[in-house]
Amino acid sequence: MTGKTKRLMGILLTLALVLGLGAAMAERNAPDATIEPTGAGVVTKSQDGSYPKYEAASNSGYAFANWEYTNSSGSNTSASNPITFGLAPDSIQANFVQAYPLWVGETQVTVVNASNVFGDGKVSYDATTDTLTLNGAKISTGYKFDADHTAGVYYNGAKNLKIVLEGYNRIENTTEALAAGIYSGNNMANVTVSGEGALAAYGFAYGIYSGKSITISSGTVSIDARKNGQGIFAIKDVIVDGGAVSIKGNRGLYSSEGNITINGGEVYASECDDGVYIHNDGDNIGNVVINGGNVTLFGTHNGIYAKNNVTVTAGIVNVTGGNEAILASQGIVTISGGTVIAKGNGDNSYGIYSTKDVVISDGEIDAEGKS
Repeated sequence: MTGKTKRLMGILLTLALVLGLGAAMAERNAPDATIEPTGAGVVTKSQDGSYPKYEAASNSGYAFANWEYTNSSGSNTSASNPITFGLAPDSIQANFVQAYPLWVGETQVTVVNASNVFGDGKVSYDATTDTLTLNGAKISTGYKFDADHTAGVYYNGAKNLKIVLEGYNRIENTTEALAAGIYSGNNMANVTVSGEGALAAYGFAYGIYSGKSITISSGTVSIDARKNGQGIFAIKDVIVDGGAVSIKGNRGLYSSEGNITINGGEVYASECDDGVYIHNDGDNIGNVVINGGNVTLFGTHNGIYAKNNVTVTAGIVNVTGGNEAILASQGIVTISGGTVIAKGNGDNSYGIYSTKDVVISDGEIDAEGKS
């Protein structure tokens, strides 16, 4: 080995030692972060190469707000998380704020942003009444709440969520193969949609999902669940009291363990396998009840599929199904008023079919199938 080579290797060795020592010094000199308020979250300190790195994670009921740190340039703030420094700061604090179990797009609603979530006056939340107001909002991203699902609006609170519509609002969440426009996952919370405005919600899995019940009181609600998804889905009841509801999806109105009741308004379901569908039966569940409104349903399988009973007391009901227009698979079909047009348009189809009985006491009925 020549002298020149030895000198070069010595220089490289010295440089490596200096860099290693510098990294160790940086790690050793990087201060621990304080947390405000105490217990709101945790901070992990590590090294990104030779640079000190801090990452904050919030505890339940809080959201990360920003960093406050001091260095040679004075006092500074940053919302970056994680944050990496070229030189270790003299001091650093992670600030958290009280947060609500509600996300709009990828943004969690907090006490700081609730009155104007995005700063444009289009989304606000009143925690005292649990009311989310959408006023001309366009939401095109989703919050990923588990490994497979995202939602344009995601709520996981135990109190009932009220959604008020003002102006025209659009939720188009296409970020994941399994996505929902609005998703309320807590089985303690009902969802109510009302207002003078309109909502167009898109989702590959669900247009609107509730772990309990959903009520549409007013407003114009358009759902596109992209054929394979469920339009308006509730574990318990789906209720339409008013407004105008239009749906495209695998199933239009879908209750898993409750009833579907239409008391008024307009309901239009097209490009569905089943316009209205109830999966389970049991005591006081599995029923479809229409007490009014203008209901138009098209299903390649069924217009109305009820595991238990189908009851029509009033309104205009125009239903078409490839197998049965109206099917009570384990119950009775009862019609005591209104106008019912039921058309089976597939081979060997029925206009009205019940495994038990069909009882008609009043109303105008036009039912037909195909042999």
